[in-house]
Amino acid sequence: MNMPTKRDDYLIGVDLGTTLAKAAVYDTTGRLLGEAFRETQVRYPRPGFAEQDPVEFYQSAVGTIRAAIEQAKIQPRHVAALSIDSQAGGILAIDGDWQPVMHFDSPLDTRSTFLKHHMMATAGERILQLSGASPTYGQKILWWKEENPQVWKRVYKFIQPAAYVAGLLAGLNGEQAYMEPTFMCWSGLSDTARMGWSDELCEIFDVPLRVLPRIVPAHEIVGTLQPAAARDCGLPSGVPIAAGCADAAATLLGASVIEPGLLFDISGTACIFGACINHYQTDAATRTLSCMNGLLPGQFYQLAIVLGGRTHDWFVHEFCCSETKGAVGEVKDVYAGMDARAASLPPGSDGVLCIPHLAGRWNPPEPNVRGLWMGFGWGHRKEHLYRSILEAVAYEYAFFLDHLRTTTPEIQFEEVRVMGSGARSRLWNEIKSNVLGLPYRKLARQEFATWGSALIAGHAVGIFPNLAAAAKASAEVTENVLPEKSTHQLYRQYSFLYHEVLKRNGASFDALANIAIRNGV
Repeated sequence: MNMPTKRDDYLIGVDLGTTLAKAAVYDTTGRLLGEAFRETQVRYPRPGFAEQDPVEFYQSAVGTIRAAIEQAKIQPRHVAALSIDSQAGGILAIDGDWQPVMHFDSPLDTRSTFLKHHMMATAGERILQLSGASPTYGQKILWWKEENPQVWKRVYKFIQPAAYVAGLLAGLNGEQAYMEPTFMCWSGLSDTARMGWSDELCEIFDVPLRVLPRIVPAHEIVGTLQPAAARDCGLPSGVPIAAGCADAAATLLGASVIEPGLLFDISGTACIFGACINHYQTDAATRTLSCMNGLLPGQFYQLAIVLGGRTHDWFVHEFCCSETKGAVGEVKDVYAGMDARAASLPPGSDGVLCIPHLAGRWNPPEPNVRGLWMGFGWGHRKEHLYRSILEAVAYEYAFFLDHLRTTTPEIQFEEVRVMGSGARSRLWNEIKSNVLGLPYRKLARQEFATWGSALIAGHAVGIFPNLAAAAKASAEVTENVLPEKSTHQLYRQYSFLYHEVLKRNGASFDALANIAIRNGV
């Protein structure tokens, strides 16, 4: 759907992340005019449980939109369109009137892990062939069906947070519920290459197609801003709303990672490493790499995830209290301070090695793996442990890169574009560059997801007829981190040892998990 535009049109992109909601206002050249942030809460009522309130997604979205408009000092009537992206690994459900019937079942929630094992044991190879990834929310759908039938009776459609908020803004009903293709590979129920639900997988796991929404492209206008929601946002009614996409896809578009061979590092709560490729490619043999739809025709991403940012945050908040109390300003100053202390240490953290998987390893799926430090003694300090976490994520990336080179040998990988909150750490970029032996490129833009969503909104109303060209025009590299040959050779030894430690301790992690299960922990 194309809409007439004016020279002073503005675009709004909203990003609903795991712990932070963001909204930003851009002009049609990509210049950031105003932005706002709001923390979102993840509830942990019991060990293994992780829940979010769908209503908070809406409140965070409209609150940050209003604040971003106020900061931008623009006339709201000149906003041409908006689009929303969101985290992709969890799921929520609505009834026929678009009311939530359950909390958002976060990807951090592990209560349904046994059903993920069931799915993979029953049809794992077929899931990987059709969906392109091990499920992160298909097992959650099964859990609500089998463990909570009272909620299941009320489920009209399962949707993602981006669609939930867009639907509230546009006044949609259950029949109009939708899913955008970049969310689908995580379902374990999709035919990702064909951008549809798999009849075969749904039949195997007895998931009725009636609870799965229609599939729409990111740039499709799903509705317009309704009066009550418009007042909440500080906008006039009638603003077109694009369908939106997964946060990783919006981020990659905003960083112009749209050409085959470009590697990317989205360094956030979940650290996502992968590459843009020009065909659908699965990794059924090792179950390490997932294959996700891109936003452009014929475009896909192979990627893997490590929850390194979550471990990084956990360590700072739990063990750097004195630094937090002494910091002037925001908590990011604590990270900068710890970076400075860790930067004085040699590669390898003076012999300290960390396994950072505090809630299991995602890729390949090894759910019983937990955190581990080894090699530390009385002479080591907290900065050694801190640096070892940063290095551990880089060792995971090296493992992922080896698999990318194996699955797509025809593509040459020569550089990594880094984005996300972790990209601010020069130390972490240097460590990753040296471990991988590849240049790390940082772009001038600091916020990619909201810009990616704004690009989608602009494409939806005809401001950017060529989405790829618009993305490329806004990508400016401002910082290059180059690897040092001798440091890379040293890190190869540590990286090899890291993966040996993981393999050798697999049985011990399983035994530890079994003891906990037998004792009801």
